Amino acid sequence: GAYLYERHGLEIDQFSFPIHENQKQEVDHHYKKNCRGYIHFKGPMFNPKFNSPVLKLDLTADEKVAFQPYHRVLSHPYAQGANEENLIATTYSLRDVFAEKIRALFERISANDLYDCIHLMNHPQMNEMRRLGIGVAIMDKFSAKNLPCKTDKDTFMNRTGSDGLPVNIKDAYQQQWEDCLSRLIIDVPPFEKAWEQLDSLLAFTNTSLTLAKKAIAKWQASHPNMDIRNLIDEQMQKDRYAQNKEEEAVITTCLSKRKSELILSEKTR
Repeated sequence: GAYLYERHGLEIDQFSFPIHENQKQEVDHHYKKNCRGYIHFKGPMFNPKFNSPVLKLDLTADEKVAFQPYHRVLSHPYAQGANEENLIATTYSLRDVFAEKIRALFERISANDLYDCIHLMNHPQMNEMRRLGIGVAIMDKFSAKNLPCKTDKDTFMNRTGSDGLPVNIKDAYQQQWEDCLSRLIIDVPPFEKAWEQLDSLLAFTNTSLTLAKKAIAKWQASHPNMDIRNLIDEQMQKDRYAQNKEEEAVITTCLSKRKSELILSEKTR
């Protein structure tokens, strides 16, 4: 708390990290535990007329991570961060993010999910290897929640609400669209423009799944003791390095320094 206040002018007001059990995820007769933390803080421009802002953290033990996470350099465009050392964060791969969003698209009705999936589908670096990884990750994500991996349009459109009655899916998304997205982005795209891309999104998802199933079958026949995910990880890491050499160099330097500091700390104990 003192460090944050002295360095950045942030004061921790209160925090809580309640733990709850996920009733949908049972392993060895025990429910997996999740935690949603809330950190209330006050910054240099805090106005006492309003509630303090809240940082929400979701900590979970029940998500399947299909591929190796990436290290990324955090963007810090503010002047007070100019002299700070580079901060490294561990993040999901795009394949895991996309697959989790696709599963969410079929589990619930949220305008955020539809927007995110369309945005990810149009990623400028989308290629066949990345699509293969997305297909594999989708299979893993559905399997981890014991859900049938059905991503066709009939399954998407024919759903029921909490009351058991059929839901008009298009109307449900349209009602949420402006309100949900305006809190997250400045220029909210027209709903109809996004809805027109639904068929392309579902086609993209299903061709990725087909690609993954064929590749897994072929790979297992010729390499029964090797996981195709390792091959995809290796190839994607090579592509990532080729496209982001400067960032990868910074990450390597930061991680090496962090490792040296940990070793030195262990020696001085």
